[in-house]
Amino acid sequence: MPLFNPARCRADLGDVPAARRQQRHLDPPIFPLANDLRDLREQHRQVRNSRHLQGDSGSLLRALDGFPRRDGHHSNRCGQAVAITLTVQIASRSQTATVNADALSSGTVEGLAMVMVLFDVLTPKQALLFWAVGKELKERGIEVSYVGRRYAQLDWVERALGIELKPLGEFGGGTLEGKLLASTERQRLLAEEVIASRPDVTVSSGSVELCRVSYGLGIRHVLVSDSPHSPVNRIAVPLSDLVATPAFIPLAEWRRWCVRNVRVLRYRALDPVAWMRRLGDLTANGQAPEGDYFLVRPTEHMASYSLGRGLAETLSVVEGLLSLSDARVVVLARYPEDVAELRRLYDPRVEVVAEPRLALPLISRALAVFSGGGTMAQEAALLGVPVFSYYPGELPAVHRFLVRRGLLSVLGDLSR
Repeated sequence: MPLFNPARCRADLGDVPAARRQQRHLDPPIFPLANDLRDLREQHRQVRNSRHLQGDSGSLLRALDGFPRRDGHHSNRCGQAVAITLTVQIASRSQTATVNADALSSGTVEGLAMVMVLFDVLTPKQALLFWAVGKELKERGIEVSYVGRRYAQLDWVERALGIELKPLGEFGGGTLEGKLLASTERQRLLAEEVIASRPDVTVSSGSVELCRVSYGLGIRHVLVSDSPHSPVNRIAVPLSDLVATPAFIPLAEWRRWCVRNVRVLRYRALDPVAWMRRLGDLTANGQAPEGDYFLVRPTEHMASYSLGRGLAETLSVVEGLLSLSDARVVVLARYPEDVAELRRLYDPRVEVVAEPRLALPLISRALAVFSGGGTMAQEAALLGVPVFSYYPGELPAVHRFLVRRGLLSVLGDLSR
């Protein structure tokens, strides 16, 4: 059965009264009534303000062994939560450092002069997250540096955020052979960089090269990740000293990677909170189409977990939307080679955004978002925009959490 079945979708929506369609345990209405979508957006905005979504760094403090619960006010920024985690990790290496609950709540730790943290940035999501966390650390007097790789998906976000990202190696492309060769060369380049700079702590969201180099040089590595399903964790988790992850992800999902010997710190937030609270100036004048439109984000078909899938699912979603509504369909392409295939739809209502850009302005004005990935689905949920996922394979923990909160529907469910 196809992923997107317009005829069945119409029948299902027609059989269910409008009031019942808006219940959180039913698939919310998508087409074709704009009023239903506006009601759904308001419902999502009410739910998205939950502390389960916006975060509570106090819960991170309570998770730290030996530190008492504090009843005072704590910032709810994910960036601060991760920054405090890193500060504690750095302090654990310093004999002169003083760490207590008051210091943690204020984000300052004595005895951390000349501390340096190295971030490895491999994707736009990681650039946004570590840019926000890096700002938090700099405010605490901690030196921060970034390395990355030559990758078209990173160039634009580096310019937009104004961060200095030292390129080491390149993206391995869409084959396992290319990824292996690129990773092997990049590990050598990273080793030379880390030997020269000697950071106190290294941080990544699953850089197998940085994990291996850090382990080999005896440097502590912090894995910040909301993706326990990622195959890189087979290497990244055992070689890390600490895993920082959202609290709603079951620990059992991390234990499959032998996490018993790795300390896990959990924060109450979705990762996009870290940068969404700092991007006001960048998104205020962001470009977005006029009028009503649906926003579609293709699957990450060059990632190791979805190689060979191509754009078939994305094309199915776009064609289904065109058959169900007169609204335009805006597709935010991932790779230049995808643009030509998407434009073969030959429909004037389809607009393909070829140049990478910040998605928040596009998301905020969309009728609904259809995401084949993870980050835009979370951003849409936090903005109160209806979001539907057609993620390839098993649904990740973050998606399942959003489904339980009534903020995300799985598109495959509609075809049934």
